[in-house]
Amino acid sequence: MKMLFNPEISNSGRRIFACLVAVCFALALLGKAPAFAGGGGGGGGGGDDHGGFSSGSSASKQKTKKKAAPAKRKAAPAKRKAARTTTAPANAGISRYRPNHILALFVTGTTDQTIDDVAAEFGLARLADSQIRLIDGRLVKYAMKRRMTARRALELANDPRVISAQPNYLYRMAAGAPVQFAVKKLEIPRVHEIATGKGVIVAVIDSGIRTKHPAVAKSVIEQFNAVGKRGHKDFSHGTGVASIIAARAGMVGVAPNAQILSAIAFAKDKKRGPAVAETYDIVRSVDWAVSKQAQIINMSFTGARDPAIDDVLNAARKAGVIPVAAVGNLGAKAPPAYPAAYPQVIAVTATDARDRLYKRANRGAYVTVAAPGVDVLVARRTKSYGLMSGTSAATGYVTGALALLIEHRPQLDSETAVGQITATARDLGKQGRDRQFGHGLLNIYGVITSDVAAKTPEQKGQSELIPASAVPQTAAQ
Repeated sequence: MKMLFNPEISNSGRRIFACLVAVCFALALLGKAPAFAGGGGGGGGGGDDHGGFSSGSSASKQKTKKKAAPAKRKAAPAKRKAARTTTAPANAGISRYRPNHILALFVTGTTDQTIDDVAAEFGLARLADSQIRLIDGRLVKYAMKRRMTARRALELANDPRVISAQPNYLYRMAAGAPVQFAVKKLEIPRVHEIATGKGVIVAVIDSGIRTKHPAVAKSVIEQFNAVGKRGHKDFSHGTGVASIIAARAGMVGVAPNAQILSAIAFAKDKKRGPAVAETYDIVRSVDWAVSKQAQIINMSFTGARDPAIDDVLNAARKAGVIPVAAVGNLGAKAPPAYPAAYPQVIAVTATDARDRLYKRANRGAYVTVAAPGVDVLVARRTKSYGLMSGTSAATGYVTGALALLIEHRPQLDSETAVGQITATARDLGKQGRDRQFGHGLLNIYGVITSDVAAKTPEQKGQSELIPASAVPQTAAQ
């Protein structure tokens, strides 16, 4: 079995991972976990128990129908075992995937005929495809015309024409309920005497930005619509995050002269209501942002562990781009949320005016730094303003701080820039780095003015993340 979105894996590794995928599919068929070991199951964002996979032929189902209950009881040990070797249970409650979609990665140069041949053989219909330059492959989104058995899914992933295959995960914006202290606390007016983010390019992958809003009208330089006609008209979340980063009117943005690239990756989900983003659209958005010379990528959303997004963010980081993401708003007992939990990403949590942790923020060894994220003034719909709470808002402050640093000290490489963020943070909570605040509260003035020796950021706590042996990792991890 090929590693998901990484062709460099040994034959033994393929066999091991193939077994893991088969287990995950089996659990998915019983409604216990999502296929391909990734999306969450049940709860407020879990996998779709009724989605597009079947457990076998109709004849087989008729023979075993009366024994369905014992079969479910026997599945419990498999689920416990999967918890140690796959990502599925750990991501329960975080993300869904499109139950009738499959993403397949082909080598660059694969013909349309080959892609359509694969579709015909496996009962698929090509919905969309895109060349992803960062990972040098052609990513194809297929829809299943009929339910696919676990065996057939495994055959697809092992097909020599396909580099890898995985679900099309869904992501949710990490915004809490609305509940302006941040400008004063972070000494932003003082910092603006030194830097304003001039010339720094920041990509915001989100719901979209209302470009006519006076706060950000002069900040957004280009837009990319990854979702096409599936997009929705509520740009509040993306507009709010962008205004924190680079507002020029009506409120104080952290880096008002930064240039914003807006990637629309979220679309309204007709079946579930809230806007969601698919793996396919996030990967394309990251690829587009890097092609447009983005220096920082803001990702105020959370979802499941996702090999495709892991790979594309690794490639972006190697290219010198700094990914910043929200840790999530699912509370103290929530499992790690991605993409924040990837080691190559700055994971941001939120605090209030009294430096207390946002009560809904995720905790964990992967948390890098904290920033204001409760009762934060942001641009909203049309020409209005409002208050926003959540780790999404906090992420915008860290992204803005990096833009200021890059303008002020353009010679710094990305590792040193990240080191500036962590080394100058004001310690909160337990002494040293902790599971709630990471390295501590963002200190923008310190980030800009301190001369911290280059250092590689601490590796995020592997004990909380999925064991490296469970899902093969790319070299950068």
